[in-house]
Amino acid sequence: MSTQESTEFYFAHDVVGRFDAEAPTASGPYGYVPYEGRGHSQLEQALAQLGTVRCTYLGPSGPVALEITAASGGVLVVASAQRIQGRFAAWHPAAPPLPGDERERQDERFYAALGPERADVPCQRPGCPRGAIEQSVLCRPHHFEMVQGRPCPTESSPPDR
Repeated sequence: MSTQESTEFYFAHDVVGRFDAEAPTASGPYGYVPYEGRGHSQLEQALAQLGTVRCTYLGPSGPVALEITAASGGVLVVASAQRIQGRFAAWHPAAPPLPGDERERQDERFYAALGPERADVPCQRPGCPRGAIEQSVLCRPHHFEMVQGRPCPTESSPPDR
């Protein structure tokens, strides 16, 4: 990986940092340079809450998903690295963040593609009064948040109780 752009990695749609040398292709510790900002902050918070998170980078053959178990002192601990293929690669946030208008249009298209909520199948998020969408146990806003790793901008999510 010779350019800085090819070694940057992302948590959801936010850049976290860049790898010191080669980007991860297998499990193990990898040196990285964290960027100050929302991406790194959200990564640290998610690791503290969940223990394992998924980050991505854009490799020479397409997006790569990393299962991260720790990030501290410039070392990223990778549990697994796997190339993302097929239709999932098109929606994956490994590409650099989009300009606001384009991101908004993509969010709206993704949200619309989730389809209607089913009145007879409740959303499984505690306290949510909405119905789950087809092929999911969550309503549209909660499903969006689960897949995209960030709050749903298209419609307000009901408060979790």
